[in-house]
Amino acid sequence: MYPLKTALQIIRAGNEVDIECCSYDDKREKYGDRIVLKRVRLSTVGCDEAAADTSKASFNDERNPWHTKHLTMNFRDRNGNITKVHVPLIEKLNHSQVVL
Repeated sequence: MYPLKTALQIIRAGNEVDIECCSYDDKREKYGDRIVLKRVRLSTVGCDEAAADTSKASFNDERNPWHTKHLTMNFRDRNGNITKVHVPLIEKLNHSQVVL
């Protein structure tokens, strides 16, 4: 069993992890489905910060995900597919229960 803080430390360390969580998409009113992600990493791990677009145009309010505001993280699998996960909805990390 992991406390959420420890789970986030493991995720942010850049390790490949398995995650089980609940889906949530308020705009499409679609939530409650089980999401199982195998061998994924935080999508920002390994990104070159110098190559990141920091121009004012890239911070358009309509398209900015505001991960800290919405408590979300993007995970990338080995095929390059990205899945957004709401942090409080993570139930298992590497097959161990995550508690708040």
